[in-house]
Amino acid sequence: MLRKYDPELWVHMKNLDITPQVYGLRWIRLLFGREFPMDDVLVLWDALFADGPMLDLVDYIYISMLGAIRDKLLRGSYSACMGYLMKSPRVYDDVYHYVKKCVDNERK
Repeated sequence: MLRKYDPELWVHMKNLDITPQVYGLRWIRLLFGREFPMDDVLVLWDALFADGPMLDLVDYIYISMLGAIRDKLLRGSYSACMGYLMKSPRVYDDVYHYVKKCVDNERK
């Protein structure tokens, strides 16, 4: 999906040999449980499971997280990018607004 939504970032990550499996498995394995504070994780999980059994919203949250640190990733070296991806900075003020944005993008 990154290739479709942000080809420039996709090429940069590909050139650095940073595959989605390297960071994405960590994010998805616990459904973003390490990337968000627990209160926010519960809101996120409510949205994920309410959206449907296929968990399609996961992909949009994934893309949104990359988009939120896009500029840092594009300027970063391999090690800097891995640092951002393994310890994502908090990139939202309101988890409800963040989830709504992801849901709206999914429905487009």
